[in-house]
Amino acid sequence: MNRGRGRENTFLSDDDFKYFLYCIEQASLRFNIEVHSYCLMTNHYHLLIKTPDTNLGRAMKHINGLYTQYFNRTHNTDGTLFRGRYKAVLVDADNYFCMLVGTFTVTQLKRVTPW
Repeated sequence: MNRGRGRENTFLSDDDFKYFLYCIEQASLRFNIEVHSYCLMTNHYHLLIKTPDTNLGRAMKHINGLYTQYFNRTHNTDGTLFRGRYKAVLVDADNYFCMLVGTFTVTQLKRVTPW
């Protein structure tokens, strides 16, 4: 999980969301991470990933760095985009894993569905 600096939006367009997914895909291929679920909101994101090679830090640095470079170039800004280091929580129980997938799905639906 990571949030925009000052709770500012980190995704301003559909292209931004798509490019962030591209960054995740690239990290998946490069660092052998398994992406099980994700939730992208306008000012933060959540990822549910497995790292068989215990290289989470390198993968997250790649995702955040690649996306920040894209964002700054595309939106004519500079500097840090996220408020700091990502937050990681170990998920070691199947029921917690399933609950997170459900939560991500519902949260994502609320973002795109005007209820």
